[in-house]
Amino acid sequence: GDTHVVVADGFAGNVCLKSIEGTAITLFSSIKAVLNDGIIGKLCGLMLKSKLRPLKNRLSLDAHGGAPLLGIDGVVVKAHGSSKAVSIEIAIKQTEAMLESGIVDIIKESIHSA
Repeated sequence: GDTHVVVADGFAGNVCLKSIEGTAITLFSSIKAVLNDGIIGKLCGLMLKSKLRPLKNRLSLDAHGGAPLLGIDGVVVKAHGSSKAVSIEIAIKQTEAMLESGIVDIIKESIHSA
């Protein structure tokens, strides 16, 4: 099934994220190179553009803001080092939503009642 949350220590999580990011960047660069090669490739690219753009946006680092750091007594959202303004804006909104939801207290209560 689909995975919505992955919990890992900082090192393993970072290695996993960097691997996924590198794979996505390489994949889209390769697809772009193929679709820019010759007239047939360019025609195919024009036909596929509207189908591939949503996938690219969904996998984009900028679409996700950042990842919450858990296990501390507060709210921290870690954004990517190469984040653009839109990604930082999303990360700030994530942080705001986490603060408003009281997620730190919810996690504490869940741990203490377990």
